[in-house]
Amino acid sequence: MRGKIFTRTFCASIAGLLLWQSAILAASAEVYPAERRPDNTVYAIAGENNYVLVSLYAENQGKHSLPEISADTKDEFMLTVETPASVEYVGVFDFQGKNAPRQFVAVGESADVTRAGIAYKTRKIKLNRELLMERIVKGKYYYRIYVWFKPPQGAGGTFNWSLDLGETNLAQASNPLHVLPPIDAAKKLPKDFIVYMWSANSNVPDEYATHEAGFYRRLGVTHIGIQFWPGTTDENWKSNYRSVWATTMRKAGLKVIAERGGNYEKEIHGIRPDGYKDIGLAAGSTQACEQLQSEQNAKEYAVVAPYVDGLLWDYEPHGPGKHPGYDDVKTIAAFAKDKGIAEELTPEVLKTKYEKEYYDYRMNLMCDPIRALGKMVRGVKSDSKFYVCQGSSLPVGILLEWKNYDQDVDLHMPMLYPAYAQIYHEQVDAVAEYIGCKKLLPIGSIGWRQGGVRPHPNRIFMEYLSSAVCGTVGYAHWPDISQMDGAVLHGIWRAGTVLAPVEKFFSNGKRFTQFSAVPIPYVERTLQVGARAVDLSQPYWKGYTTARAFALGGETAFALLNFHMEEKAFFRFATDAFPQGGYLVNLEKGVYLSRNGKSFFDAEALKDVVLPVGAMNAEIWVFTADKDGIAGLQTLPEEESRNEFIQRQKDFSAKGASSVDLGKKGDIETAYALVPFNDSEDVCLKVATLSQEVYFSELGGKIWKWTVGETDLVERGSHAQSGIGMDLLWSPSSARWCGDQLRPMRLVKCVNDGKQVELIYEGDMKTGVPGLTLEKTYRISAEKAAIAVTLKMRNETPLPLTVSYWCHNTLAQVGANRELLVKDADGKWQSYPADRGGELVFPRQGLPAAQAEFLFKAHVKTPAGGTVFGDYFADAKLGVKLYMPEDFLQIYRWHSSRPGVASAEWMQEAVEIGAGCVKTIDFGYQAVDKIDQAAFIASMESKQ
Repeated sequence: MRGKIFTRTFCASIAGLLLWQSAILAASAEVYPAERRPDNTVYAIAGENNYVLVSLYAENQGKHSLPEISADTKDEFMLTVETPASVEYVGVFDFQGKNAPRQFVAVGESADVTRAGIAYKTRKIKLNRELLMERIVKGKYYYRIYVWFKPPQGAGGTFNWSLDLGETNLAQASNPLHVLPPIDAAKKLPKDFIVYMWSANSNVPDEYATHEAGFYRRLGVTHIGIQFWPGTTDENWKSNYRSVWATTMRKAGLKVIAERGGNYEKEIHGIRPDGYKDIGLAAGSTQACEQLQSEQNAKEYAVVAPYVDGLLWDYEPHGPGKHPGYDDVKTIAAFAKDKGIAEELTPEVLKTKYEKEYYDYRMNLMCDPIRALGKMVRGVKSDSKFYVCQGSSLPVGILLEWKNYDQDVDLHMPMLYPAYAQIYHEQVDAVAEYIGCKKLLPIGSIGWRQGGVRPHPNRIFMEYLSSAVCGTVGYAHWPDISQMDGAVLHGIWRAGTVLAPVEKFFSNGKRFTQFSAVPIPYVERTLQVGARAVDLSQPYWKGYTTARAFALGGETAFALLNFHMEEKAFFRFATDAFPQGGYLVNLEKGVYLSRNGKSFFDAEALKDVVLPVGAMNAEIWVFTADKDGIAGLQTLPEEESRNEFIQRQKDFSAKGASSVDLGKKGDIETAYALVPFNDSEDVCLKVATLSQEVYFSELGGKIWKWTVGETDLVERGSHAQSGIGMDLLWSPSSARWCGDQLRPMRLVKCVNDGKQVELIYEGDMKTGVPGLTLEKTYRISAEKAAIAVTLKMRNETPLPLTVSYWCHNTLAQVGANRELLVKDADGKWQSYPADRGGELVFPRQGLPAAQAEFLFKAHVKTPAGGTVFGDYFADAKLGVKLYMPEDFLQIYRWHSSRPGVASAEWMQEAVEIGAGCVKTIDFGYQAVDKIDQAAFIASMESKQ
């Protein structure tokens, strides 16, 4: 190994292309999921066999772009890995074991080195060149390498790796190694709470199967899936080692579930819109049911049934809410015959007189295959469990209604994959309210290679406990274990240890609805807006915390969840929840609370209790009036938390108050106002002129409402994805949708001189790019419906940062006809209707070659030839002009599957910001109403 390989951390991407005959691919590599997180850290569990997943992709989605590779190269691919000498090296498993079937890859030369005073061991592993080229270049897919190791407690240092082709270095990096505490076998785990993991990890030799099964049990996993493919026979089921793994898992006490997903596609093709277009949904459903119950499918399940405890079907068709079938004439005829309807069923008649009946009829047809498959499964093995996985199914009707087939399944498994843990909690609540909790096993995700990684290592810990405190029967996770790391796996175990001592409250107790607790702000401030007093306290905790309680046997367990990724929360009881007084106990930590040496809190003292909860963390306490409840526990002085809160309060107040100029001057008025959002209202700062009203939200410092005339131009579907001027980063990719765009920004000042209002917000990108701060200045003139923006990105780290700013705007639908207007390379304006679903990308004309790697490769249209584009609403005769900086990267239009919801976005070139330096970006918006499209296009030729 060349001595210079790990003398620096590989941070900047290398632009390049990977060639296969005439195909050009932007291949990349990364350590997954570590390099999708802001800290780039490899997490491992002390004393356990851990792995680092080195992933190669045919697409430019990994952190490190690969340089050009000749398709006919004869050079060998070499992976060099370096771990601290104190870390036990276990082995390397190449892609699906095809390099060295069912065994670890042989290690070539090794060497001892010392870095920063720490001894390291370097090892070289030769990869299978033919397989790698076939997978990445010809197959345009991915290739995985698993480096297995066992670290001792307290080990530090870095995980270093280098990928080389002959003498050419393709990628290299040095990632911090963080070793988590060992799994404590003395800690109790839940008895009845299901933890379902997709697909047992077979990326180790067979002799490790027993060890892995034991590891899953120690983590608290109760159910594990094993894929079950079409064409399964007794011979191939045993020859591909699935029977070995299934048997081993069950011997360890795990329930094994056979998983079938899209590989039932041929059976259910007839119920999809493209499948029933000739025969109709009614006949398609009948056909699907017959095929699912076929002798062949029964024979295949009979092969695996002795090895498993049930079957999970991943079944995700869109329901009649999305495909109402008013053009499905054969199904309409079947519906009329079934219901005895003699009149002609035109689309208009179906939409009015028979809308609900026809909807229910089609819903039944699409749910019948579930009933059919369940019948087949139980017919083969009567005690087989039958689980069905769908999308979230909310709103009801877009997918399938669970209540339609509730009696036919043992568990419902909705896929809830939002970008933020608090939204996951809200979704579980909503689903539980619809279907109930006792058959609900929600599926969460820390992300996957195509969809990005949820940035916080505590994410799965929070999802697990969210599922528990909502009363569900368990928690499931996708994708499979092979894409997890120590942080995820340790989070599963840790959540189980928190839940175990109080499990009975949430599974058998009754929801204590009188209970509430809220985080205490450092600065409490209220403001009268109209007839209502609104809360402007800091920090801004709305949406970041939740509290829930269940009562059982005269005691109450209450959970405090803090979803904020940086701020520790200090809770107090918001109601007289426990009027009789008693003791506060944390069974998982083995402590009880005391104040001034006294452990009993009367009703008055309870109102003043301070309970801390760490950032992205949770605590579950028990309130009991029985003194025996604290027997054997250690005391925890409440004064410690109170003093910490007081100090944080002082530190926060030392930052100084913002300056907000309220009132009317000239033709401009500034005031606080309420903006309706879902079932509540958000407090915003309003700037009103003769031509417009602009409302600014503290969440992300974005525009939350913008009215021109009578028209509201802002879509407010969700805080996470809506609004105008939302700040994101397109690069690095790990910063996309990481939650920074929802971070409250501080309003530093608001100045109104009667001619112009200037607002300045400050914030930072703590999660996506730690050390990158934002200063965002809005200027609103009294003269026209326009908003000018200056954004300053400051690098407060000691090293250069390479970032690409992403301006996200979701305008409201105004009328039915909407078009995106973009000037092409020839200077001609092109229009693109806002169709339902899909994406459009317009790269900048003349974009430097070095920027090509940052482009979004799919759905590319004509290059954009100017720095302004428009969103035009023909029915309202209104257009919005969006002005970009000269060095923009691309224009991006996203269309939701919901009609009318579309974005107008742009990204800036990736730029390097030196240590302590600032990058300034100027952009803006202008609305023009009472104008036809031709005149609006003409107006975009000028910035006036």
